[in-house]
Amino acid sequence: FVDKLYTFTHPLVAPFFAMFKHTEEFIERRFEYEDLIAIVFFGLVAWWVVTLTKFFSKKK
Repeated sequence: FVDKLYTFTHPLVAPFFAMFKHTEEFIERRFEYEDLIAIVFFGLVAWWVVTLTKFFSKKK
């Protein structure tokens, strides 16, 4: 299950790997900062899209 999850989310997180010198080697435990940055980034993009949608769909 976890392998499928990593396979699905890898393209979303990959643009942020260079920020923290990501390596593909297995480490037992590691906090994945690039995942945290990706969550914040895509959360802000989603908020921006919703805000723009609400702004342009207001009835006058």
